[in-house]
Amino acid sequence: MNILLVNAPHSEDGEQVRRFSRPWAPLDLLNCAALLRRDGHLVRLLDYRAGIVPETSRNEAVAEADRIVVTTTPLDRWQCPTLDTDATFRFLRGFPGEKMWVAGTHGTMRPEWMLRESGAAGLLIGEPEAAIGRVASQTAEAGGPGMAVMQAGRLVAERAATLDLTTLPVPAFDLLDIKRYHYELLGDRFLIFETARGCPFGCTFCSREMYGKPVRQKTTEQVCGEIDRALAETGFRHAYFIDLEFTFYREPVVSLCEEILRRGWTFRWTCQTRFDQIDEALLRLMKRAGCRLIHFGVETGAERHVKALRKGLKLQQIRDQHALVQRCGLATALFFLLGHPGETEDEQRATIQLACDLNPDYASFNIASPYPGTRFHEVAGSFEEPFPAFDHHSHHLEALDRMRRQALRSFYLRPGYVMSRLHPQRLGSALRGARLLRQLMH
Repeated sequence: MNILLVNAPHSEDGEQVRRFSRPWAPLDLLNCAALLRRDGHLVRLLDYRAGIVPETSRNEAVAEADRIVVTTTPLDRWQCPTLDTDATFRFLRGFPGEKMWVAGTHGTMRPEWMLRESGAAGLLIGEPEAAIGRVASQTAEAGGPGMAVMQAGRLVAERAATLDLTTLPVPAFDLLDIKRYHYELLGDRFLIFETARGCPFGCTFCSREMYGKPVRQKTTEQVCGEIDRALAETGFRHAYFIDLEFTFYREPVVSLCEEILRRGWTFRWTCQTRFDQIDEALLRLMKRAGCRLIHFGVETGAERHVKALRKGLKLQQIRDQHALVQRCGLATALFFLLGHPGETEDEQRATIQLACDLNPDYASFNIASPYPGTRFHEVAGSFEEPFPAFDHHSHHLEALDRMRRQALRSFYLRPGYVMSRLHPQRLGSALRGARLLRQLMH
């Protein structure tokens, strides 16, 4: 079969106040492409998040395709999908429904709603790699594990078994034009890798519907094989190991870093993890192996919300461990949420103050979203829409967005931050921070 894989645009301009989207390669679709090729299928990729796709290219690809698989949330958006679902459905309705299958968080959380609104023949539920082979079969419309279809007006949905990551082939990196992918905090020619999938923690605001419960790992040999192929096929310079908690298992990280050093690879990379999953020896090894930036979720500066979010961290622990990361010479990007249930303006200002006190290289402030399946959704109450979003015109959202903008100004425009970036060795960080501020203030 001829299979067309499509990475849908994240949102229209108005949704950027909710979740910022970047041109990052859709690793899950690259995995799917490799699996389809292994079974003898022809594969084409259209990535709308990486830039404009000419209408002629789209029409040609659609006409040639026997099946079309569109993801509304590639791997890097599984945790925080767009809430601008009107734009998502306008995009999906541009494809012939009879041969379209939709993957991603939206359909996994609300399959009947997604099938009805999109007009798709079926859905891939959860990890798309688990069912991509069945989509390419002649009997796809009958459904099966990892799929959802409508039969005689009734939803038939079945979750696939949790994916064994060691069974995945090397992603189809050759489908990418690496020059189209970048991360403003790291650099151009940017790729995503993963060494593990899943998260054992139970934060109340975090959606894990796409991942399943257990943490599953790739072998170091497997990861290095992917890196080696990607270097040969794309010449990437920067990378993100996008595991939810990169250092949760310490020894595989040590093994990977040692292998990077042994092979003499010089690409620069970033990751995300928790403050209670790091130590000085590990941080210094990561830096030697090319790590330049670590992402951490702090979420709030109000002690009572730290407990309510069930992250299992204390504010003093965050302060101490963040100082350790800085002493090791690694840049940090910290993420904060505004709009926790019952949060007061004073508590929001405490969050802003904590960001300024910690003084990371970069800070991002987002409005908390009550995703289905999370404790936050239960506490936030019922919503009329199947995939809940705040009313775009509500006074509540307007007030939160004003506070979000104030937080960005308070952090990036304070004299201490500006002066600390005037040193010649910090000018690169200053420029990247300015770009991030401009994008987040959009």
